[in-house]
Amino acid sequence: MKKLHIGRALTLWSVACLVACGGGGGGSSPAAPADPGGSTGPITLNGVALKGPLNGALACADANGNGLCDDGATNQVRTNPDGGFTLSLAQPVALLVVTDAKTTDDRGNTMTAGTVLKAPAGSTVVSLATTMIAAGATNDQVAIALGYTGALPDFKTFNPFKTGSSNTDQYKFETVAMQVYTAISAIAAGASSTGASSSAAFDSAMKAIAERAKSATSSMNLSDPGEIDLLAGMTKSNMVGVAGFDATKFEAARADIKAAVANMNTKIRSTTAENFKSADTSSLYAVATKNMGEQVASRVKDSIPMALADTANIDAVIAEQKQAASTTLAKISDMTGFWEGTLGDTTASAVVLDDGVAWVVVNGTVPRIIKNALAVNGGILSGTGLGYTVGAETTSPVTMTAGLYSLKLKGFLLGAKREVFDFNAANTSVYTKPATFTSFAKTWIGVNSGLTMAWTFSASGALTGSSVTTGCSYTGQLTLRSEAKAIVDAQVVETCPGESAAVTYKGIAYINKDSKAVFTLLSARGPVLLRF
Repeated sequence: MKKLHIGRALTLWSVACLVACGGGGGGSSPAAPADPGGSTGPITLNGVALKGPLNGALACADANGNGLCDDGATNQVRTNPDGGFTLSLAQPVALLVVTDAKTTDDRGNTMTAGTVLKAPAGSTVVSLATTMIAAGATNDQVAIALGYTGALPDFKTFNPFKTGSSNTDQYKFETVAMQVYTAISAIAAGASSTGASSSAAFDSAMKAIAERAKSATSSMNLSDPGEIDLLAGMTKSNMVGVAGFDATKFEAARADIKAAVANMNTKIRSTTAENFKSADTSSLYAVATKNMGEQVASRVKDSIPMALADTANIDAVIAEQKQAASTTLAKISDMTGFWEGTLGDTTASAVVLDDGVAWVVVNGTVPRIIKNALAVNGGILSGTGLGYTVGAETTSPVTMTAGLYSLKLKGFLLGAKREVFDFNAANTSVYTKPATFTSFAKTWIGVNSGLTMAWTFSASGALTGSSVTTGCSYTGQLTLRSEAKAIVDAQVVETCPGESAAVTYKGIAYINKDSKAVFTLLSARGPVLLRF
């Protein structure tokens, strides 16, 4: 920093600040052959899209061979809850299934948008296995690589989820498909997060696993870090020349992606035919289809460590996902107010506002402020923000996840490391009392880290003030918030002798239970905590 003014008034009050305060066709109707007389008649194709059954995906015929369900296609339909779809075709052609924000699996888990599954002409099933075939491997090569033995299934028509199929067949198919999907979607997310298109990244990853299937003489072990790393390297090679791909960024995240995929697939492999339809397995699959991609993107774009790359974190992440899927949905209003407790072994406190903004004060040896924007995600709140170290101008990205557990606010912060917090409600009567400008309308004098300041607020919330220590002057404005609670928004402009530019601080303020005025403010110079 240059000459530190109110930015100096940090450490003294950091501890006290907030604390004080039938199967849809199922492959049963193969495509009709062309008319031997040379003409072609309409073909009604009853198909199915599978990982387990995919609901709400876009299915189409790739008549022009461009690999897209594009605007020119006239036969685009949405799959139904059992994955089924019906297309009217002039002749057998390749099929495509594309996931988007409307697509869920048979467990209700949201699928990664932009996944493109393919199947060769003559297929009635579109799956990850048929996508590997479309990428160049033969049916038998894929079957052997995925661990099938004996009489090998014909993946182009094999639907183990149609009426009358066995639980054992469903378990085998979906467990293998989930391991493939976890590996390919994570590697593809790593490649696309560097700046390349998601479709190019997914195609490159699928080509990599298809090539591995062609050379495999037995089942691939997709929980083996070495196998994942090999697929990542092959994908990287396939992405050479793709617009936007940054090999350096991809390489920087490669070790974390490898470890995270291996950890998740180890968990998936440990499920059994008896429990693979359970709520616990559904939560596990949700982590693989949603959390994995989000963590990969954060790792590549913002260098945030992946919780899933650490084996010790897996069960906690799955438990959080299970809470997110609970029938009791979270409400931001249930979590608003002052909270205090522990973050790991450190005392910490927080304010959660009605708009989902959370301010957290971490009272470590070097105190920190974290500001996060939270939104409802099932039974929890989650969102991203920034961490600010007191006394420094640098910031770092932080992900926050929070939920209510027996009247406690619990969750974690994921920044340079994963830190778990456990908060109790604090000063509830203070928070629920509506803020007024009248409560601030006086001259407040305080000494913070050796700096004496005098701030005066008018009946309209306008600020004028000065520091007798530094000669800096202050102007600003308080603004009432719509939720009519104790918190007001605050903006303070600092002008100091010898400095050409004023510094603007923005944040929140309130009157605490000790009738002190507390300010938590941020600027390019870092965080400021003041109590008058």
